[in-house]
Amino acid sequence: MNDGMAKWVAKDVHDWHKTGAGRILVLGLAFKQDVPDLRNSKIADLIAAFRNLGHQVDVHDPIVSPAEALREHGLEMILAPSDTYDLIVLAVPHRELLREFGRFAKLLATGGSIVDLKNALATSGQTPAGVKLWTM
Repeated sequence: MNDGMAKWVAKDVHDWHKTGAGRILVLGLAFKQDVPDLRNSKIADLIAAFRNLGHQVDVHDPIVSPAEALREHGLEMILAPSDTYDLIVLAVPHRELLREFGRFAKLLATGGSIVDLKNALATSGQTPAGVKLWTM
């Protein structure tokens, strides 16, 4: 995701989902897949854009240091998501997230949707049946 895209993506997803403000789980915060580096990551901008639209956003990234996420972006990460979410955003498709995606998909509320920024779920066949999917 490059500069300026975060606001556009957040607004487009917000309008597409059509449920108003809701709970969002963002999976992946790193700059690059399977690399724990946060430098130049635009995912924090996406999270801020969703929050500016009124959404409550939780963040989970199994390979990024929670202390670094807090220091670099002021974001507290959820270590083991267990709440119910209206929207799950697969922002950075780390192998570990893809392997565990079925567990995360079970956290979707009835009528919930999935956003796949890198189109990783379609190629892995892990999109749950009957769930709306938004991709770039």
